[in-house]
Amino acid sequence: FRLALFILVSVSLGILFSYFLMLGKTIIAIALASVFLLTNCLFVLVFALNNRGRIKNLIFSLIFILSFLVGGAGFNTSINSYNKADISYHHYTIIGKVVETAQTESGQRLVLDRAIFTGVTSGNLEYKIKVYIVGDTSFDLGDIVKFSGYLKNLNAINNNKLSQYNLDNRIKYTTTIDASEVELLGNEKTIFESINVKIRDTLIVGLDFDEYSVGYALLTGNSDYMDGEIITSYRQTGVAHIFAVSGLHIGFLATALSLIFKKIRINKIVKIVIIATVLLLYAGVCAFSASSLRAVIMTVVLLSTSINGERYDPLSSVSIAGIILLIINPINLFCVGFQLSFAVVIGMILLSKPIAKLLRFLPNKLANSLGVVLSAQISSIPILLTAFGEFSLISVMANLIFIPFVSVIFIGLLVATIIGCVFSIPVITLFIPNYVLQFINFLITSIDYDVFMIGGFTMGAFIIVYYLVLLFSSGIINLSKIKRLIAVVSLSVVCIGGTIAVNVIDQNMPHVYVTGSYNVCASLIKEKDENLLVISYVNEDSKLNKLKSLLIDAQINKIDRLLLLNATEVDL
Repeated sequence: FRLALFILVSVSLGILFSYFLMLGKTIIAIALASVFLLTNCLFVLVFALNNRGRIKNLIFSLIFILSFLVGGAGFNTSINSYNKADISYHHYTIIGKVVETAQTESGQRLVLDRAIFTGVTSGNLEYKIKVYIVGDTSFDLGDIVKFSGYLKNLNAINNNKLSQYNLDNRIKYTTTIDASEVELLGNEKTIFESINVKIRDTLIVGLDFDEYSVGYALLTGNSDYMDGEIITSYRQTGVAHIFAVSGLHIGFLATALSLIFKKIRINKIVKIVIIATVLLLYAGVCAFSASSLRAVIMTVVLLSTSINGERYDPLSSVSIAGIILLIINPINLFCVGFQLSFAVVIGMILLSKPIAKLLRFLPNKLANSLGVVLSAQISSIPILLTAFGEFSLISVMANLIFIPFVSVIFIGLLVATIIGCVFSIPVITLFIPNYVLQFINFLITSIDYDVFMIGGFTMGAFIIVYYLVLLFSSGIINLSKIKRLIAVVSLSVVCIGGTIAVNVIDQNMPHVYVTGSYNVCASLIKEKDENLLVISYVNEDSKLNKLKSLLIDAQINKIDRLLLLNATEVDL
């Protein structure tokens, strides 16, 4: 019995309950709440051998119900606060701090925080502004900028879907302005931003551009500077997770720090505090992403258990991390990064040993490695299908070969960057890493991995059944082999049959996809027998990345008809 795990599940169900209510799916919300309450009743009345156990279970049940309410209330509060932050559509003068930058086809994209607005009304903005600048600019993290323009409110719900990216990043407003209208007033970097910029500038000097973008993404998790085709190749290979700062990176760093402290006689508590501080600092440099914070919390829990010689339970550890992150920000539950991070870790905890046991005819190290990689792949498939529409068949082999070298590359690149920055010699220290990254980029991008991609279908609500299959297969539920086999086979049949039914129905229904930017505005109408692409505007200098994303979202690779409106020429 893991209290933290059940609290995490309760908080998550409470968030989902509020989410379905917000979408107007009252029946689903009531059904979810009813199943939750019924399970709690069974827990108290059935799964207790005596009155003493019943009282104990009742206390636990009350904790679960309270956790459910906390999750639901937290989600409600987040959405209501976001919706109440609307401002009237007027011309304002804005002063704000740049906390995120990225390049687009038309110019620079900035995210501003701590903004002050003056106009018909005045005040401080609680949420961030996404600013698209048309023209050449070079604003950086920490810059204080001023401009005048109209702010558009962003909605919490778009097309009956949660705007999870904007909600998670607290982006409420957007505007597009000309570069000539933006004025630089100064710069105020935090310690995290200063370190991030130092890392970026050091890599720019010491590496070629493609290698810099990959190195920067590897160290900080920011892949905005990577070429679209390069990041696509990494995703199709199945190794793009190295750009999401997580247990892979935090684990390498914590291990390196532990080895250093092994040589130094130091109090265990002091050691843990120092390592935790360094890891939190690194997570801050990576913008406190959900995956990095999850890894930091799990590492601190692991180190803390070693003080008293207690047994480390990874499932409880990841559950504690999930509870903390969801209470801080309930929107995390709907973010792909959060979902992948926790699904993969929990999948590895539950499935890696059973899979390795099935592969015991192989050498022990190979069987264990395959167990870890296969469990990660299997547990991430439904989320990859939902978020990206496809997953890679060769990711298991690619990770098996690639991941052992990542630790060396990551630590080597980090050390070379630090030394290069401190002594202002990045050209020397990053000379070898540049060629290593160049070789990796060549291996990843030289082959068309599209043939290894599986997609074009959805699982719908049967994702739940899929994970139930994995849960029963893991052996964590105490059943006899026959009962477990019956449960796994039955659930598998339901999952496969349900997925087929969902896709047959989906294929017979028309779908409309819309995309728009400064460079291109288009609509895709996907029907059973024909795919129609309507382009209402396209900039002749556009690279058409938006159109590529549109086709990927729609999971199609062929256009039957093309209709151009106000766009006389387009290179497809």
